[in-house]
Amino acid sequence: MKSKQELKRYLSSEMERLDFAKKSIEAYQIWLVKLQEHYPRKDLKKLSFEEIKAFIEHHIKKGRASASGINIACHAVVLLYNRLWGHDYDFTGINRPQCKRLRIESLSQDEIIKLIDSTTNSKQKAVIALTYSSGLDLAEVTHLRLTDVDLIRDNLKIRDKNGKLKRVSILSNQAKNILNVHIEENEPSRYLFEGYKQGFKYSDRSVQRMFNQTAARAGIKRKLTFKVLKYSYIVHLEELGVPLRTTLHELGLKSSNTLDFFSEAIAKGNNKVSFSPLDKILHEPKLEYPVNLAHLEESIQLVNSKDEREYLQESLICIKSNSLRAGIIFAWNAAVVNIRKKCFSHGKVTLTQAIQKHYEKAPTISNLDDLANIKDSTLILAFQGLGHVDKGEKDALVECLNLRNKCGHPSQYRPKSFKAMSFLEELLTIVFNKQ
Repeated sequence: MKSKQELKRYLSSEMERLDFAKKSIEAYQIWLVKLQEHYPRKDLKKLSFEEIKAFIEHHIKKGRASASGINIACHAVVLLYNRLWGHDYDFTGINRPQCKRLRIESLSQDEIIKLIDSTTNSKQKAVIALTYSSGLDLAEVTHLRLTDVDLIRDNLKIRDKNGKLKRVSILSNQAKNILNVHIEENEPSRYLFEGYKQGFKYSDRSVQRMFNQTAARAGIKRKLTFKVLKYSYIVHLEELGVPLRTTLHELGLKSSNTLDFFSEAIAKGNNKVSFSPLDKILHEPKLEYPVNLAHLEESIQLVNSKDEREYLQESLICIKSNSLRAGIIFAWNAAVVNIRKKCFSHGKVTLTQAIQKHYEKAPTISNLDDLANIKDSTLILAFQGLGHVDKGEKDALVECLNLRNKCGHPSQYRPKSFKAMSFLEELLTIVFNKQ
């Protein structure tokens, strides 16, 4: 690769194949062209580790590149030399400058409500409500298409900039109501949120400007970016009892660095004593266990599936620690996995017919993963139709689902300890004791 253009074309082709974002491709190209220019008389492919290390250390000493820039350079050489060209260079030996961690800004729950209420524009209100309620990034919001919104199953298909499905997010009832008003009034044709020109997405810059204006109307004077809505979603779920690890996993943020980042940021926000233990002792509701805990623990140990058993054990731990909403969510996750397996055991054709009896537009079920696209309420009806539960048990499962949905989104709702324990016992009795 003798020319700069030849190197750029090669990197663009290979990184697109590996599904890198356009901005990443451009950033890597810049640094690898610099490396090529640093050794103009040498074959880039034959550079030694020491030569590459000297190049990076040269830029560190010059002090013209930021810590994040140096980290990009390191990632670029790792990709080129180890991943694409098959070298086995130990780049961990390069001492990189530490990047300064950004401070996480989040809004209070009251500020979120003020923000949503501070605009009468249905599109702007829907953008803010949907972003916060599902924990979305700016690009995820602006790239949502009408076909990504399932108003029947109450979920959103979240895609990357290339249209690849990243995850499926729940659609909250409140956001759904606001969204329906937007769709009815503005009649988007392709993207869920479009700009002045129909069929073209709402630009990132316009969304950020709209957000700043709305925040000002809401009396929020801090300088914020649109990202604060996602951060607030994460922080509020943690405050409401959902384990931080669970929220980050749902958002596809699975690295230990991300967990540490949010754990540290949330801890910093709570580093002052804001209450007296006497107030907690006198006024906080006591957690009572009117149900036989030993019996529940034994029942959980009898669950065959390791994954389901761990979900249930986590549920009981949360309930014991008074994280009742999280305990309810964990228990329901275990139950749904079990119900899907039992339904799928009847075969694809029988299961598809059982589901389509209650939802005619349901797709053909080809594998177990397809059931993730079926609403839990429909799945419960199919579960009854296939003979696993009678009408009374089905009705009890529907009540359990309603309670789970109340606990699944930020709100002021607080279940009682007895209700959480009864919820867990109900699922163990109806779903898991019939193995």
